[in-house]
Amino acid sequence: ISRGYDIPMEFKEPFEQYEQEVDRLTEQSYKKFKHIINPTDLRRGRTKGTHQLDHIVSKVDGFKQQILPYQLAHPSNLRMLPISLNISKSSQSHMSKEELLESIKQFDLNSLN
Repeated sequence: ISRGYDIPMEFKEPFEQYEQEVDRLTEQSYKKFKHIINPTDLRRGRTKGTHQLDHIVSKVDGFKQQILPYQLAHPSNLRMLPISLNISKSSQSHMSKEELLESIKQFDLNSLN
């Protein structure tokens, strides 16, 4: 069982369910908006010299503040960080819930034009 993905959702704790849904939506968002999130095609990975996809508002804070999974996975909440920086950031957030919601609104408005 890889990261518990083979366990039915009803047997998972609420945060695990939330995190799995955020991760699923985040990968969809990354694929659709890679040209915005990672325009220079930085190499993703888990080893020195690679980068990771970071949630500016962390999954932990998103769960605590009841931010919807699709909002946390929105491209305006995603950025590429060197792995060492992302690990040291841990579950810290670098944007408030209000800033995230405004950023989503602006992103979506700009996408319509």
